Amino acid sequence: MVKKTLKLIFYLLFIYGPLKGAIIITEIADPNDGGIRRYIEIYNTGESSVALSDYHIIRYTNANNYATSSIDLSSYTLAAKSFLIFASFIIS
Repeated sequence: MVKKTLKLIFYLLFIYGPLKGAIIITEIADPNDGGIRRYIEIYNTGESSVALSDYHIIRYTNANNYATSSIDLSSYTLAAKSFLIFASFIIS
């Protein structure tokens, strides 16, 4: 039973997962708390595009127990082996 379960987990993670697509955060930048230089980069490691309809980027600032902002990614689709960068745009 344990052997079958391990084989299933291996299949889902290492064979099916990359084919379907897996989104990972590859970079987060917040240099010296500089608002105009903040960004988040995500990457699709899979072989097919992924609709980001169920994805959100949620920000927690400092020691807050609640989200201070959220970005709804539902309007984006990330192509296979592609990056997507979200950057702040502040005019002072």
